[in-house]
Amino acid sequence: MTSLETRTISLRIKQAPLQDKIVEMLLSAAHLKNMLIILIKGANRFDKRLYSLLLNPDIVRALLYDRSGGMKASLVKECCLLLTSMTETDQNLYQQIKELAQGFDAKHIYKLVKALSGEFKGFYTKLDLPDLRNYEPLAILLSLLIKRESL
Repeated sequence: MTSLETRTISLRIKQAPLQDKIVEMLLSAAHLKNMLIILIKGANRFDKRLYSLLLNPDIVRALLYDRSGGMKASLVKECCLLLTSMTETDQNLYQQIKELAQGFDAKHIYKLVKALSGEFKGFYTKLDLPDLRNYEPLAILLSLLIKRESL
């Protein structure tokens, strides 16, 4: 299995403190992505409107950083109302995502949600095509993300 098939990259870093910091950043980014996938799937089961709002990177960025939303302020308010009407576990998950997102820059969150949006939309687009392998976006085990080798 090549690194292209597993969508991994190889980095060789000899400085232990830098290596630990990079591994911590990669794991927290993957954890944030996993939590967003779980929240989006829960929103899909709960309400289709909330699902479509959570796939919009502008709205998610505004929600996570307590911004007004600019021209999409009404959509941000609607998303907040829908999030408060979800189950308590989904609300707790949203609060954890919000806390974890504070460690990231807003543009990184935007890119992450945009990529997730493409994955979900691609999944539902390919449902009509019988010949292609089609997998719903899944949360990745963090233990499989990093492979440490001794130098």
